[in-house]
Amino acid sequence: MDKLDFKEKVWGFIFGIIAIASAVAEMISGGISWSAFWGMLKDIASTAVVIVVGYAFINSIPKKAKDATGKLETAVLEWGMNNTPLIFKAENLRTPQNSNYTQGYLLLQYPDKYVDLVKGNLNPESPEWIDYATYNGGKKYTGRFLIMPDFDAMTKKPFTVNFSMKQKHFESIASFDENVDIIIKALNARFNDNRVFAKPVGKREFEVSYQPLTTDDDISMFIDSLDFVLSMVKVII
Repeated sequence: MDKLDFKEKVWGFIFGIIAIASAVAEMISGGISWSAFWGMLKDIASTAVVIVVGYAFINSIPKKAKDATGKLETAVLEWGMNNTPLIFKAENLRTPQNSNYTQGYLLLQYPDKYVDLVKGNLNPESPEWIDYATYNGGKKYTGRFLIMPDFDAMTKKPFTVNFSMKQKHFESIASFDENVDIIIKALNARFNDNRVFAKPVGKREFEVSYQPLTTDDDISMFIDSLDFVLSMVKVII
């Protein structure tokens, strides 16, 4: 039905332009007179409605983003830096075998360190940065939070990302498994119009499925969904 509606509006727009051109040509070929002029004006007015609707519809069609891969990468990296030092872009990340995941983010294991890290202005140039950004590092300040495919793959075909809530501080939260279920349900409710679907895949772990991110709106929606999950985690913490 969506495809039929699309074709109907586009063809209506095209034939509307043809009708107006024909009305003008008819008046000129038949001789210019006041009666011919008012007849032409009536034909144009009745057809213009179709053209305006068709033009508005065509302009509303989401346009593919130029360099969608680059825009997505910029947006995700910016999202990560805006939420540091709660999350860190993972270094030396190990992903599940036979998966399409190639990159991800780590979540602070002990939230009580957050304020100290903010005060200390922790950043990628800080000597301590690698202690937090290294996956499964010796000091284990962080734990796996989010893994995803490479940026190019996410703009070319449907994909999933994986969220893990197995950090140590969650272990002390009563009924935390119920909180994970709440996050999944809230995510599905919030993004139900964007062909996004979250489902549990293990204890305190869930996947979110997306369609290819080809437009600027798609990329914004993807970042919003990541931010939504992280916001829910902040509330729980």
